[in-house]
Amino acid sequence: MPTEKKRVLYLHGFLGNSEDMKPFFIEGFECHSVNLKNYMKNKSDILKAFKGPYDLALGYSYGGRVLGKLIEESPDYVANPIFISTRLSSYTEQELKEREVFKNKLLNFSLNEFYDYWENLSLFDGHSMDEYRKKHNLPDAKWSLEDIHYYLKNEFTFENQVDCEKLKDRALYLYGESDSKYKNEAKKMPFVSKAFKGGHRFLFDQIDAVKNELKAD
Repeated sequence: MPTEKKRVLYLHGFLGNSEDMKPFFIEGFECHSVNLKNYMKNKSDILKAFKGPYDLALGYSYGGRVLGKLIEESPDYVANPIFISTRLSSYTEQELKEREVFKNKLLNFSLNEFYDYWENLSLFDGHSMDEYRKKHNLPDAKWSLEDIHYYLKNEFTFENQVDCEKLKDRALYLYGESDSKYKNEAKKMPFVSKAFKGGHRFLFDQIDAVKNELKAD
């Protein structure tokens, strides 16, 4: 009898789209990529639209937080989650205050001003998603100002209550070694973490290495 295909779910980051994750698809696996912009108002609908269980799931940045939320609601939805450069620990009171100030600053930008400012943040270490999409012939589906504002007002600091201790034998955390913010986050995780050369967007320069982690699981 033929071996059943492994099922993999991909969740992109803020300002991304489902097409961004297509280069990470693995031949011979059943791969599904979620367009998170369509599910911000009700993340639970992902459980209905993309029926589990999944053998693997890869959640990058905002997508990792959404993945945690899905596992919180349905613990058996994913057997082996892989979180990439994502916040899973709770924000401190000081961090929440700082993010509130940052959010209010971002809300004052026009669409072009927002993208210009965001793409030049030191967090991204000069990595251009525009160049990545051109290289892989992917659509440049920019978010509208309305969607960006919804995210900032409702998703920017949302916290899931996923119990990371319960994931310690089946989850993996990947991060860029020059991304100090998420390097520190990795230290808080009870499960295995691995560092890769680069910053917050290291995965887009190391597609094969990330795919190898998926194959290993």
